Amino acid sequence: MADTTSSAVATSNIEERPIVDSSRNSPEHDGIWASAVKALGDDEVKRLLSVVDGNCNYGEILRVLLEATDSKKAECMRKRWKVNIKGRTIILRDVFEKISIWVNKVIRIGDIAVQYNPASASLPWAVFRLIMQASVNDVEVFGYVMQSVESIAHSIAVCSVLELQYYASQEKTRRTSDQMHSAIKSLYVSILEYLVKVLDYFQERSMVRLLKSTIFSKGDMETHFANIELSSKHVFELAHLVESERAESAFLAIEGLTMETKLIGNFQQKYLENAERILLELREPIQRIPTSLGAIQDGLDKNNRGKILRAISNVPFQQHHKTAKRGRLDGTGRWLLEKGEFQEWRHCSSSSVLWLHGIPGCGKTKLASLVVDKLEENDTVAFFYCMRNPAEPERGQCEKILASLVRQIAINGSNSGILPPVVAKYEDALSSFMDFEDQVWTSEECKEVLLKLMDEYPSVTLILDALDEVNQEDREELLDILSGLLQESPNLLKIFVSSRDNYDISLHLAGCPNIYVDAHDNAPDIEAYIENELDSARLLHGRLSQDLRKEISKRLSEGAHGMFRWVALQIQSFRSLKLAADVRGRLGALPGTLEEAYWEIFEHIQASGEHAAKLATFTFQWLLCARWAVEWDSFAAIASSHLADGYTFEASEVLDVCSNLVVQRPEARTIELAHLSVREFLESVNSRGLHMYLPLESNQSIATACMGHIQKLSISWTQELTNLEVQPQSYNDSYTVEKLSQQMTESKSHYYIILEWFHHVEASRGLRILDPMKTLVLEFIFDCNKSGNTSHVFQGWCKAMRDTRISSYTIDERAIQPKGQPVWFAIALGWPEIVKEYFEYRSLFSEQEAPDLLSNLARGSLVKEDAQHKVPRSDLSLMTEQLEYAINNNEKDIAEHIASYLGVEAEAEAIVYAAKSGHVKMLRVLADHSKVALLAAGNRAIEAAAQEYLACRGGDWVDTAGAIAFLLENKVTVKSGETLLRRAVLYEQTDLVRTLLNYDVGSAARCAALATAVSNGDLQTAQLLLDHGAEPSDKSAVIRALNQNTPVAAANLIKAGFGIDGRFLDKARTPLHFAAEKGFTEVVQNLVERRAPLNVRDVDQKTPLHLAAERGYSNCVSLLLQHGADVLLEDRSGKIPLDLAEERHHIRAAESILNKMRRLMEDLKKKQRLRNT
Repeated sequence: MADTTSSAVATSNIEERPIVDSSRNSPEHDGIWASAVKALGDDEVKRLLSVVDGNCNYGEILRVLLEATDSKKAECMRKRWKVNIKGRTIILRDVFEKISIWVNKVIRIGDIAVQYNPASASLPWAVFRLIMQASVNDVEVFGYVMQSVESIAHSIAVCSVLELQYYASQEKTRRTSDQMHSAIKSLYVSILEYLVKVLDYFQERSMVRLLKSTIFSKGDMETHFANIELSSKHVFELAHLVESERAESAFLAIEGLTMETKLIGNFQQKYLENAERILLELREPIQRIPTSLGAIQDGLDKNNRGKILRAISNVPFQQHHKTAKRGRLDGTGRWLLEKGEFQEWRHCSSSSVLWLHGIPGCGKTKLASLVVDKLEENDTVAFFYCMRNPAEPERGQCEKILASLVRQIAINGSNSGILPPVVAKYEDALSSFMDFEDQVWTSEECKEVLLKLMDEYPSVTLILDALDEVNQEDREELLDILSGLLQESPNLLKIFVSSRDNYDISLHLAGCPNIYVDAHDNAPDIEAYIENELDSARLLHGRLSQDLRKEISKRLSEGAHGMFRWVALQIQSFRSLKLAADVRGRLGALPGTLEEAYWEIFEHIQASGEHAAKLATFTFQWLLCARWAVEWDSFAAIASSHLADGYTFEASEVLDVCSNLVVQRPEARTIELAHLSVREFLESVNSRGLHMYLPLESNQSIATACMGHIQKLSISWTQELTNLEVQPQSYNDSYTVEKLSQQMTESKSHYYIILEWFHHVEASRGLRILDPMKTLVLEFIFDCNKSGNTSHVFQGWCKAMRDTRISSYTIDERAIQPKGQPVWFAIALGWPEIVKEYFEYRSLFSEQEAPDLLSNLARGSLVKEDAQHKVPRSDLSLMTEQLEYAINNNEKDIAEHIASYLGVEAEAEAIVYAAKSGHVKMLRVLADHSKVALLAAGNRAIEAAAQEYLACRGGDWVDTAGAIAFLLENKVTVKSGETLLRRAVLYEQTDLVRTLLNYDVGSAARCAALATAVSNGDLQTAQLLLDHGAEPSDKSAVIRALNQNTPVAAANLIKAGFGIDGRFLDKARTPLHFAAEKGFTEVVQNLVERRAPLNVRDVDQKTPLHLAAERGYSNCVSLLLQHGADVLLEDRSGKIPLDLAEERHHIRAAESILNKMRRLMEDLKKKQRLRNT
């Protein structure tokens, strides 16, 4: 595991040693760094030495470097620095994390490293220190340099160990020593030359560096760094060559080193052993699990914490992981972990996706489980095993997958508190008076929280297995969200995906690093698997010869083509063979493909016996179509429901008859298909003329078994009651229903049967109305021996459904209401045959509730056009509700069945109800059923719809406008059309107005309606009325608006051309009188512009100017004067307008009039002078 010890602790064991060490002058121990320095020019050496403080020592430089690195890392976290290098976004926080670790490794190498690396070895670290302490002017350049510093630091750490090992070795040949010495020296020279270029940039003052950054780009750095990459590659290749020569998997032969170090002093041996450990660690991934999150406090107790996590997701991801890794052999998948693509993806500091893909059965899930186990050692990991399985639909749903990932990284360890982003969502739910458990986590909400959680970790890895098994639409959404997470993640994000080569996945992940599971790659895993399976199989009762075993292994290895699944099936086929000759014969006849292998097994199952084949068939049907996974006990009860002797199958029997196609999941006590390829095979046998696994047939079988089991429970209760010597006094229908309900709910093993049987009947579709399914359903619902009343079993089931408290997840509560009303149930599921049978049997209404309906139903005399029949109001209400329910569910056939028993009067009431509810579908059904009832409802229906429409202001939640249009279209008589049109205009309901006008409703009121629309400023409705022939002929419209103190309405009417000339009310005033007296300036303006008479007098001889002056409305006075109002006209009292203004101290109005009079006087004098001249 990587070392994350702090810099202070890490440097505590380093001896203080001067930078200049002249104790070793021999050429061999002069150090490669010294040789590299000598290869540089004098100016370059001078530049490098300028960064070394002569009073500092090696350990001090590293200590200061660590402190500076931690400081820069903290700055990165605050500023969220990212840079783009070669098309990849690099997270700088992770780069600094690596630099810290590599420096710590060098520190741990200890004093002996300084012996072999004199003063020159300190130079690169001193340059790194300078860079770390410099201010950042260009993040792109700085980021690239930091990426290169991380790579250089790692190379130096590795080469430090290699130097020690080769100097210590007594077996090294001159050639090997010279090659390694030359390669490392070349690398060191490249490093120093590069660092000189870096110094050219970072040693300048901040302002100069800022100016330089405009012409000095990371492209320049990339060019200089290329030599380092080539030299580093050469060193590692040479080291690998030496390892290969010594037949070891590490850089150095550990055993050889151990022998050689006996010749070295104990002091040096200790450091060499330490260096060897560090070298191995340098090859391991760095530790990216934050230790600080483990102590986080969320203020929640353990129970509440568990509830919150389960509310986010209840997918048993750990259980799925155990299932996925079961049977995985040690060493399996090592080739994947050693792949260059995997190593690059894992170690790189950029967020990225790695895609593992291959053919079915090649072990992708086992490899994904290996990646989970391997990465959990050093990283924060969340994973999900997708699966296409109707019994576990959540394993193929985008939002469920994302919610599980949220749950996993919401805590950092089992004893940690929940991280703040999830706690905040929990607190938001509480503040909104909601239960957190009731929240549904949408995909977008999950993405939002995931991004916030990623901000809490330095790095997160997401692992998704079998992405191809996610539903198509969900898969597209999931891929888009994963892409968004990669782009928006604040810190390092790694995503590992395994799948088949589906086109959409290939298209989406094009350009991403990927690894194909090639038969060559996993051949060693296949061979190990074959040997392990042969050991377990003990073929021929353990007497299998070695020669034959080798022959089997060879043939299976050749035929596997990378498919573990194919190998497993072939070894299974050997188990039943008794003689070696038969085994050899079988080897020559192995199926060539996975599908052929499945077909061979399938034929064997079909020939294994009638009852065994039936059990296998039902098991396959169940696993193909079951809606959720059930425990073994529940499945056994259902599968055994047809057995008369009470026998229940055991798990071993089911597994045996299904051969190797079904497996147990012990943790969940369930069974499942062994592999997705098994499901695909069963779904494909239809092409061979076998239809038992089509969805219709499979669902029919499951529904039949479920109903059979419920009937079994009812028989059990009946027998128990019969066996009682004295039946309880309380024994009646209610008592029986109660007991049956208890039988059904006494065990959770019955829950699947109770909750899901009708879904399987529904999924049988057309088979539902054919025998035997039709008879089974009718016998389940109706008691055919007792006048067709609803059966006790059905009533008991309804109560059991209510008592389970989870029925709302599977069916509308109205379908299971007390009394077991079959009509509601039939409507909920869309089964018209149940309604038909219900009305052909007897009604469930008691005689006390509806004697007329019951007696008529019993006599069969209730016909749809029976005008004499009257359905009681309580029953009418119920049947109307049922009718509405049927139509809401688009069950037209059921609706017609119900309508046929309503009668004309009752159907008319239903039409009124439908119109008021805006239920156009219901109206259509009723109208098609009875035109007589439609006409009888007539005007009442229109008025009811209009009243509701206007009350709701045409709200979207009711389509009463559509109902009105439908009624008018069907020529329903409207008695109060004028009132309806005026009200529609008053409430500004243009759509309704359009409908009424189109059907010529309220034509006599169009002109009055136009006045209303114009008054309201409803220009759209007004134009609509004008288009349909309305005219502005209402002479009193303007006066009404003025009298009602609605000047805007008056102005609208005036501008629309309504009359302004009449005299109104007891004062015989014109509209201009009213506007002037009320001070409606805009109206006055509109009137004078339409040339309304200015000097017209009322019964008191007052003009509009008199009234405006008397009230002090100076603006109106000014308008009237501007347009020529006479200032000298007297009223009945002999007063002119000026007199009235002055009497009431309206100064502004008086001044306006007085000014007008002065101008008139001046004009008069001018005219007089002109006459005199």
